[in-house]
Amino acid sequence: MVQREKKARQVLVISLLSNVFLSLLKLIAGFLAKSQAVVADAVHSLSDVLSTVIALIGIKWSNKPADDDHHYGHTRIEAIASKFVAIVLIITALGLMLEAIRSLRNPVMQPPGAAAIVAAVISIVVKEIMFKYVYRVGKSLNSIALVSDAWHNRSDAFSSIGALSGVLLSRYGGYLWADSAAGLIVSILVLKVGFDIYKKSIQQLVDTAPDQKVMQEIRQICLSTEGVVEVDDMKARVVGPYIHLDLQIAVNPDITVKSGHDIAEKVEKNISNKVPNAHEIMVHVNPAEIFSYNSK
Repeated sequence: MVQREKKARQVLVISLLSNVFLSLLKLIAGFLAKSQAVVADAVHSLSDVLSTVIALIGIKWSNKPADDDHHYGHTRIEAIASKFVAIVLIITALGLMLEAIRSLRNPVMQPPGAAAIVAAVISIVVKEIMFKYVYRVGKSLNSIALVSDAWHNRSDAFSSIGALSGVLLSRYGGYLWADSAAGLIVSILVLKVGFDIYKKSIQQLVDTAPDQKVMQEIRQICLSTEGVVEVDDMKARVVGPYIHLDLQIAVNPDITVKSGHDIAEKVEKNISNKVPNAHEIMVHVNPAEIFSYNSK
């Protein structure tokens, strides 16, 4: 748990520093080159800085142990942090859309300078590298906050591609409206990513179950454990990066309480070994009625 938090924080700090650098670079280049698209892209990168700070807070708090006021720990805080990241994405996308529409109605009469092209290219390269790095680590740690931050990097790369396309068409193609049109398309893509991340965070907050493939795997692990006759009931919910389980297994009704307890411990151990993100596994032992009937 501590190692997971340390690795996640390290990745987010690197992401934060890269976003600060790109924000300043694009802001300065945008003003110098008089590029509305690159200035807007710089604002988008500033939203990345905010989202990364939120993700860092989520990682730190979600790994705090249970206490007197939070008996089940703080894992939901990471989903809440991810929800705020999604809100930032959505608000940023809507702002970009409104600005693009305004510019389409009142296009500029002078193409942007070459500095805007350099800044956009650097942003695309750095953002794509950061996306792949943060996404890979986020998946390995099963962290929704890291995966959300990775997609925010990807969305900013899309924004930079749109800005670059608009600058090139405006500067070399003579299409002064191209910058605003590309910005509108990119903002729609950013909006979709924001809604997708928001949906995932809400699913965690309302105790959505894992997919059926995972549930079937857990069921098979239970049935393959020696002493388990049947799985009477299975309940699971995704909480942050973890799966919380409440299971009811049926065993031979003639065995001792201790034997039943030992079987339950084996089930818990087998699940933990084969489903690494299974957490808070509660196993209740019931007498197997069919077993009792067949043994008469």
